[in-house]
Amino acid sequence: MFAKALPVALVIFLSTFATGDAQAKDCTLANDFCVPVMGCINASGERFTGQTFGRRAGPVEVRSSTGMRCAGTWKRTAFGGKASLACSDGRKGAIKFNYFNAQTGTVGGVMTLDTGDQVEILAGHRISAFLKSGKKIRGKSLTCRVAFEEMLAQP
Repeated sequence: MFAKALPVALVIFLSTFATGDAQAKDCTLANDFCVPVMGCINASGERFTGQTFGRRAGPVEVRSSTGMRCAGTWKRTAFGGKASLACSDGRKGAIKFNYFNAQTGTVGGVMTLDTGDQVEILAGHRISAFLKSGKKIRGKSLTCRVAFEEMLAQP
């Protein structure tokens, strides 16, 4: 079941990367499989919001709290998904999505920037429900849980 559910969730998750402005009300699965995404670098406090589009592959775009923008593409893989991004400040990143919570449809993963920074990432239309559940990702507590809750509380 996990092997079947993860790709579906990944589609939902990866459809979540886009700019903060794009985190609009029109980010729905009916809108080209748009899925919201959020991330944070716990050590620096930098936060990321965005969207992805598509069922099996597509564009991904995120914007950080510092104003940096990253764009790239994502695709599903046999064990989740992956994406590569190039950012306006010169940083580059690679994302591996390898966690799926079936109850909330939330996908999790880590983006590793070429600077060595690790960006904890969640995606889905029910991230708030995932956070309220207290679930861990691969047995590890979310280091960005507070940041994610604060981002979700913003209008």
